[in-house]
Amino acid sequence: MHKRVSILIVDDNPELMQDVLIDYGYIVTVAYDGLEAQEKLQNIHEKYDIVLLDILMSEMNGWEVLKFIREDKVYKYVPVIIITALNNEIDQVSSLKVGADDYIIKPFNISTLIGRIEALLRRNAWYNNDFRTNNNENKTDKDLLTVREREIMSLVAEGDSNKKIAEKLFLSELTVKTHLKNIFKKMNVSNRTQAILIAINKGMISKQHMME
Repeated sequence: MHKRVSILIVDDNPELMQDVLIDYGYIVTVAYDGLEAQEKLQNIHEKYDIVLLDILMSEMNGWEVLKFIREDKVYKYVPVIIITALNNEIDQVSSLKVGADDYIIKPFNISTLIGRIEALLRRNAWYNNDFRTNNNENKTDKDLLTVREREIMSLVAEGDSNKKIAEKLFLSELTVKTHLKNIFKKMNVSNRTQAILIAINKGMISKQHMME
């Protein structure tokens, strides 16, 4: 990365994660509960590139913070990774439906976290440079999908199965299926072929992703 990435950690016990990320060269800000996170996100003098968000917190839980982020005009498209000890399908699906880009279960390997962060930041940077800077046509259509959803749609267009997509993005098949369900709902389609055609026609993904 050419610039230092600014990360907001929203967690009531962030010390270990904070220290490791600082060692990796990230700029790290901590909010110990949801209300403090909301205050920091509303500070016009700060700008965060990615948010690491716990679910179980006092004052305001992680789902409420995530909903706030997705409704905020500044942070609506910022990548959000849920990092939580909640290890069940209902919580995972709920987080993805609200708009999380990824979901990591505690305890986790730090290399997994770093890999997920860097993958989302690369994809977000590609989107900003390719679409928002160079082409403003159909901006509303392009912004329909989140960073992770565009990443998944690109792999769908290349012909990858859910299992293959999960392997490439280090996700579970359930996560991929949930994202696809959200994508189909947003596009008002019922299958992959329809979704691919709309994604390409609306400029959500590049034609180069089309399978031969």
